[in-house]
Amino acid sequence: MFAAITEATVPMVFAGFASSVSEVPAAYGAFELAKATFVRNTRSGPDGKSGADESWDFSSDGNSGISVQLQFVPTPTART
Repeated sequence: MFAAITEATVPMVFAGFASSVSEVPAAYGAFELAKATFVRNTRSGPDGKSGADESWDFSSDGNSGISVQLQFVPTPTART
């Protein structure tokens, strides 16, 4: 039996970095081995405000890589 056809959209990964040799090159040869570095800093000030910063860096021997930097700031919860 076939699944029903839907209009759902799904993500597609066309390239990526992996930090484990067992995951490279993956099914379609689209992944490259990379070194991964994750840094997370959390803070809480005397005024009670808190937050967090993260950076994710992937770098490969093939001179390619990606760096993602995120900042989290808590906000009040609101019901909708």
